[in-house]
Amino acid sequence: MKGFDLERAWRYSAVGALLVAGACGGHDNTGPGGGSTAGSYDLSSTNGNAVPTIEQAEGCTPSRFEGGTMTLTADGDWQLRVQFDDETGNHVLADHGQYTQDGTDLQFESAQDGSTAFGDIEDGWVVIHYDFCFNGEADTDFEFQR
Repeated sequence: MKGFDLERAWRYSAVGALLVAGACGGHDNTGPGGGSTAGSYDLSSTNGNAVPTIEQAEGCTPSRFEGGTMTLTADGDWQLRVQFDDETGNHVLADHGQYTQDGTDLQFESAQDGSTAFGDIEDGWVVIHYDFCFNGEADTDFEFQR
């Protein structure tokens, strides 16, 4: 099993948390593609299980997901913040970047590490298929609701 490594520590850094905190504020209701995408969404479930929940992706340590937020802006910025704990303590996963929308399909480009995640939006829900274990595979679905 993979433990808490330096790459994970970097992604949970105070820098990421400050970037997320700095983006808080009002939002517009028109997103890229002309929909009502922009807004703030709260973490409702992880891999289909209501939070709080314990999940373990293959090759990763078990993690208890407590809550989080996803913010999408009208000009294509996204911010992700997920609170979780594992065998090493309490952590915050923070990521951000630019997103594009094609109908209900979303594509998230991370400004932190250049990775790409995919997701979808429908009926007030945003789902991001995220590489939580940082092994190059989307292994965790975070489901957010407006």
